[in-house]
Amino acid sequence: MLIHVPHRPGINFVIGVNGSGKSTIGCAIAATFACTEPIAHRVPDGKVGNLVNKYCTNRVSSSEIVISGGEGMPDVTIKRTIKAVDGESVFSMDGGSS
Repeated sequence: MLIHVPHRPGINFVIGVNGSGKSTIGCAIAATFACTEPIAHRVPDGKVGNLVNKYCTNRVSSSEIVISGGEGMPDVTIKRTIKAVDGESVFSMDGGSS
């Protein structure tokens, strides 16, 4: 699933009715940047692999954030892939592993 969240200078809000996925967007952003505190309530046993949907056939999930570089500057792409089996995380920036 691809979600595009446009942002503007100043304060940005994600709004929607209950159950529309506002917290899921925040969780995906936090998980991509390896921030564990905001997503701790979704991973009570501390195993990041449990963030992967248990009904997903390949048991791998990834989140990707593209930060616009602005006029004349390249975009920066940050990606995190999580394997549910062992909880291994692979981070990459602009396609290269880190």
